[in-house]
This record gives sequence, C-alpha cells and structure tokens, in this order.
Amino acid sequence: MNFDEMQNLWRSQCEGYKISIDSSVLLGEVKRNHRYFASMILGRDVTECVVALMMTAFFCIVGMSAHFYSLLLVAAASAWVGLFLFIDRMIQKRKHKTGGASLLEVVESSIQDVSHQIWLLEHVLWWYLLPPGVSLAIFYGALLVTVMPLSGSALAFALIVIGGGVLIGTVIFWWVYRLNKAAVRNELLPRKRELEELRESLMQ
Repeated sequence: MNFDEMQNLWRSQCEGYKISIDSSVLLGEVKRNHRYFASMILGRDVTECVVALMMTAFFCIVGMSAHFYSLLLVAAASAWVGLFLFIDRMIQKRKHKTGGASLLEVVESSIQDVSHQIWLLEHVLWWYLLPPGVSLAIFYGALLVTVMPLSGSALAFALIVIGGGVLIGTVIFWWVYRLNKAAVRNELLPRKRELEELRESLMQ
C-alpha cells in the first residue's frame, strides 16, 4: 500500500464510522514519502549548484581572455544562484528533526519542507532569474555599444545576432518562470493540501 492509498484510507469516513490504520505502518509510509521528496530536492539543488559553478568558471574564463569584462557580471550572477541554493540548504538542514519523531511531527516537517519549496518557486523571479537577466542585459548593452561603429552588412549582422540572443534569452527565462509556476500549481500545492488533510485527521 503506497502513501496516497494510506491517505485515502485515513480520510475515508462515514457517519459515525472511521477506518483505523496501524499508526506505525502509516508513519513508515509518511517517512518514506518525506525522504523521497527530500532526495528529489537535494538532487535538484546539487545539479543547480554544479551548473552554476561551471557557468561561473566559463564566463570568468571567456570574459578575462576576450577582455569582455561585462561577462564577469554574468559569472557573478551565476555564482549568486549557486551560493543562494547552498546557503538555503544549510539553513533548512538545521531545521530538520532526526530520529524518533512522531507521525504528527513527520507530517508537520513535510508540510514545512513543501511550503518552503513553494516559497522558493513562487519567488524564482527574484533570486534565480533576475540576477542573470540583469547581468545579461548589461552584457548585451555593452556588446551593442561595441558594434555600433560598424556599418553596412557587418552592423546589420551584429544587430541580428544581438537581437536573436536577447530573444532566445527572453524565451528561455519566460519558459523557466512558467515551468516553476506550473510545478507549484500542479505538484507542490496538491501535495501540501494532502499533508494538511492528513494532519487534520491526526489531530481529531
């Protein structure tokens, strides 16, 4: 019996009748579900931090070697994203309860974890998208100033390349924003509601 089936059984009630479930079995299922969610978030954070580190190194190397120092702002924005996730994980790790937690405590901890992820994704524009977006805008602005002395087809080609880069970047940023909003709406909020319903059942 999986976690969702356990929840459905727990909530299945008729007038004056309630199905009883072995609390130790339910506790085991809730803990496994909690660990799965935590491992999924850990995998995401590790991936994001590794990518941020690689992008920081890449933009630093390219910016220094090409003497295009506005790319260092892009590197700094990439480093910020990785650092933010790392610090956030350290803060959340301090809040975790270990061993011997009751069923209600595990459910409460799961709700807190999901609520925090909802907060992160709801504010993804400010900590994840805006820093690299602003740094890239400065980079493209500096690039535009550099190519303005050109003329004819060379200038036209440069403007097309810059415009294409801005357009692609805008589409990617919008897609990431919508993807995170959909994850909150379709995955995290339903998960939080289920856990809150389970908590209410336990407190009755």
